[in-house]
Amino acid sequence: VFLKQDKNFLYTMSFFNMKIMKRIFEFIAPTLNLTSGTVKEIPIYFTEDLEVFKKINCLTEKCINISKQEWDFRETSWDFEKLSLIDGENLESAYDSYCNYWRNQFVQMHKNEEELNRIFINIYELQDEMDEKVEFEDITLLKKEATIKKIVTNSIQIEEGFEEMEKTSEGYLFNRGVELEFNKEELVKQFLSYTIGCIMGRYSIDKPGLIIANSDDNLIIEGNKVIIKGTDGEIRHEIEESRFFADVYGIIPVTEEEVFENDIVKKVIEFVKILYGEKNLKKNLEFIAEALGKKKDETAEEVLRKYFIKDFYDDHLQRYKKRPIYWMLNSGKKNSFSCLVYLHRYEENTIARMRTDYLTPYQEIIENQRSYYEKIVIDGKTIPKDKKIAEKKLKELENNLKELREYANEVKHIAEQKIVLDLDDGVKVNYEKFGKILRKI
Repeated sequence: VFLKQDKNFLYTMSFFNMKIMKRIFEFIAPTLNLTSGTVKEIPIYFTEDLEVFKKINCLTEKCINISKQEWDFRETSWDFEKLSLIDGENLESAYDSYCNYWRNQFVQMHKNEEELNRIFINIYELQDEMDEKVEFEDITLLKKEATIKKIVTNSIQIEEGFEEMEKTSEGYLFNRGVELEFNKEELVKQFLSYTIGCIMGRYSIDKPGLIIANSDDNLIIEGNKVIIKGTDGEIRHEIEESRFFADVYGIIPVTEEEVFENDIVKKVIEFVKILYGEKNLKKNLEFIAEALGKKKDETAEEVLRKYFIKDFYDDHLQRYKKRPIYWMLNSGKKNSFSCLVYLHRYEENTIARMRTDYLTPYQEIIENQRSYYEKIVIDGKTIPKDKKIAEKKLKELENNLKELREYANEVKHIAEQKIVLDLDDGVKVNYEKFGKILRKI
């Protein structure tokens, strides 16, 4: 739709999003075949009442701002600056603040849309044909972060306290027989995704927006100062007093136990501690673990490790529509070894560095473990119970080693090629250059 006058933009946008548009469209095109010719026939009446015109524009602008802000709170937005869950004394309080804020915004959006419906229905004098009511499911906010849940209410209770309840967002929803139930698991996963972003250098808790997001960005750390330079020497970012430092090469090992200094779970715990303080660390880790489905006999660290080994990459692929920015090098079905690499920090020596610094040392560790359990099995003094446990562990380690040896050969082959990426070709084309060493998408 091209408008002859810019002043009618918000008014027209509002009209095309209201219930009245659907009713008019049903009259003009009962077959629901929407074409440019059909749209041209739709009668848009621009009210001559200046106050009503201004009110429509104002409400429409508010709806746009709420929608844009909601989208920009996600890291997949072009204008994303920081995650709202990093603001607060601890994760739980930040989560509660998020829920309260977005419940208010959700309710405000609902009020705005119903008011706009009412205004347009009056303009077209269709009060006898339709009402202004909007189903909560039609408010297209928080589709992943919250769900509309119907609740059982007492009509007498609602009548008696209706006006008082209307003053709060929770009361407003209650009066209409629903509540907004937030998805803590999804929000915690968004937090962990942002955490990985900070570990990789994509984001920083000390500066909003993207930090390292170009293939020619170079990370320089001088004391507490972080500098991001281009290959031409241009300084793109400076953070004077950085609280958390990105990994030197943007390569993070993901293994079943903590082996390396920059182990993924260790780095996540470090991030949470720096962000919210050591005194809140245990509480915050428990909050994360509970959201991820922690069982009674599990520690928070075990839950985190299980998540990053089994589920993180699937979530990342879904979040980025199968065009991942963190690539998982993975040994195979047994997940004997995995490693995350940040696409925008990839260099032609990245795979060789991963092989030398992580894969080969990890193979040696597993070999040593295999030798240890082998001695227990062949030791005649080992009691039957311990021998059985050792045999089971030995079999597991031998299977892992078999997978690791095969994977190491593949990695060596790719590392020797020193593959150069052209990000203009897109993720899919570049991803395929690495064959079997990356997890399938």
